[in-house]
Amino acid sequence: MPIGVNGEGGLVAAAGGAGFPGETDQLLLSVAANHAATAFQSARLIDAHRRAEDALSQARRDLEARVAERTAELRQTATEALDARQRFVDLVDSVDGIVWEADRETLAFSFVSEQAERILGYPAERWLREPAFWKDHLHPDDRDWVVRYCLDCTPEKPSHDFECRMIAADGRVVWLRDLVTVVVEGGRPVRLRGVMVDVTDRKRAEEDRHGRRWVAESMDRVNLAIQGTSDLEQMMSDVLDAALAILDCERAWLMHPCDPEAGSHSVKMQRTHPEFPSLLDVGDEVPIDPETAEMLRLLRASAGPLQFGPHAAHPLSPEMAERRRVQS
Repeated sequence: MPIGVNGEGGLVAAAGGAGFPGETDQLLLSVAANHAATAFQSARLIDAHRRAEDALSQARRDLEARVAERTAELRQTATEALDARQRFVDLVDSVDGIVWEADRETLAFSFVSEQAERILGYPAERWLREPAFWKDHLHPDDRDWVVRYCLDCTPEKPSHDFECRMIAADGRVVWLRDLVTVVVEGGRPVRLRGVMVDVTDRKRAEEDRHGRRWVAESMDRVNLAIQGTSDLEQMMSDVLDAALAILDCERAWLMHPCDPEAGSHSVKMQRTHPEFPSLLDVGDEVPIDPETAEMLRLLRASAGPLQFGPHAAHPLSPEMAERRRVQS
């Protein structure tokens, strides 16, 4: 006799005797079927729960494996990024010049390489911390035109270079050649990038060559003046005229004697520009005061010309400058 078990199975009972199943048999069979169904369902639930736990454990293991893999990838990416940044920093710092970036409008620096301290003596942090650091440390004679030139940079002039002077931390004047690129975004210049290269040695060599050439050319002019006549007075007059032109000065004169121990000296010959009339007439005797005597001692001890004046290596007293009407 088949009896259903919650619609999912059945309990089959058979008997050889008559009268089976009776009412009592059916009740017992129904109870047995329900117990069987309950056991069967419990077994199924246990199996399903076990499978769910296994699936959850596998999912957790898969997730942990993926997280570990992704973490390793991110760590590798971060390491590679740090390595790339370090290589960039090392590359920039290996450049024999100051690599920099600045705002186009304010000229405040946003980046400067460590070479800045080697070349100029200032820590790189000061360039970034002080917005006007670069402008403030330009040579006073270059500051206005250099700042104006940089502010005038436009997209039509993406790359340019110029040479200017900066004042180092120890007071030295350093010549720098600045190679500049204008960064354009949205059709307008927003940043400047460049490299400053120390060209001080080259500039000094150029100045030395220029000085030597100027001396040679000046000596040629003096020689031409000397060789132009056999008349001594005319010759000295021509030499004084050449001196006025060579030195670009307003007055030149010959004095005698140049003896610091003498009581006085006289003007033997002189030349002046019309707007700077002579202070003394030819032949006038001038007393040799202590300051003039010291000047004569220095001149006699020197192997070449000396420069005296307010900004020269040998300054003049205010009284002497006023008496001689010397401004520079």
